[in-house]
Amino acid sequence: MVIKIPRALTPLAALNFSKTMASLHREKEFIYDFSDMQHCPPFGMLITVNAIKQNKISFPQSFHTAINYDKTQGCEVAANFGFFQMCDWNIGRKTTAESYGATYIPIKKISIKDLQSKYLQSTLVLGEMIERYSQDLAITLTQNAKSPLTATFRYCLREIIRNSYEHGNTEEVWICGEYWESKEKAEIAIIDEGRGIWHSLRQNRHYNPRNDKEANKLALQPGVTRTYGQKQDPMDVWSNSGYGLYTASSVCCCGGSFWLCSGDDATLVNRKNQINYNIKYKGTAVCMNIDTTKIPDIETILPEITKAGESQAKRFGDARVLTASKVSTIASLMSDIN
Repeated sequence: MVIKIPRALTPLAALNFSKTMASLHREKEFIYDFSDMQHCPPFGMLITVNAIKQNKISFPQSFHTAINYDKTQGCEVAANFGFFQMCDWNIGRKTTAESYGATYIPIKKISIKDLQSKYLQSTLVLGEMIERYSQDLAITLTQNAKSPLTATFRYCLREIIRNSYEHGNTEEVWICGEYWESKEKAEIAIIDEGRGIWHSLRQNRHYNPRNDKEANKLALQPGVTRTYGQKQDPMDVWSNSGYGLYTASSVCCCGGSFWLCSGDDATLVNRKNQINYNIKYKGTAVCMNIDTTKIPDIETILPEITKAGESQAKRFGDARVLTASKVSTIASLMSDIN
């Protein structure tokens, strides 16, 4: 069976490709044809890699062959990002948790063990490790440690990575990102293969989403967390208060868009509305498209987003955390503290 890889790995094209792959039946051989692949943004690459990997897992006795992977410029870009190596083909660059590029983050898997190994000699808790690592990733994108844009990227990376570890019941995430300075745009993608948002929120007796679409809509609202009602340390600035997805999506929507994908639903959020698409994805995937000309300094915009979120949470009723955690205001400054 020949599987044609889409020409442009836009979010929707990649998600549709993933849905099609999930419906395949066993074949003696799967031939992945890359002759058309040209446009390879971060999220599309991650989703496509995941779809190919899942197909290999589903049909381990089948042959899985890549062809025409050296025919287009898009394939060359993908190879440099580690795309083919992540599909377990010995083609192109092999990346690790410590791999970086110039204004881009190649595809790489980041596990809790990786972070613990990186900060072996420190006394940092997991949240602090994620903060430091997110700072490294953000600097990779901007090549400027002191840029306000770096702080914005760091904040968004940190919130989504934390969300995956804390709610996805997983110990590893996949990351990819790129900043096109000439276009003044960036795309940051983070996916996991955990239990998904619906299954996570169902652990909280206060919520009863009937499906993935309802769960994703709920997760994007402020103050929603599966840990509501559980006792938390008031001195722990990393205590999750259910504002992570809300704040990160709000930042992106200042001048871009935010995709939240889990289970059977992909929710696209922009400044004007939310649009839902039927997909098939095991775990949670996030795509942050950022127009850097319209994103204010994170330290300026974050208090405004937090205040609006707290006001909104109060209107939604008892099963909400009404105050954003201290991580929203304190941890964002940690990279400046020695």
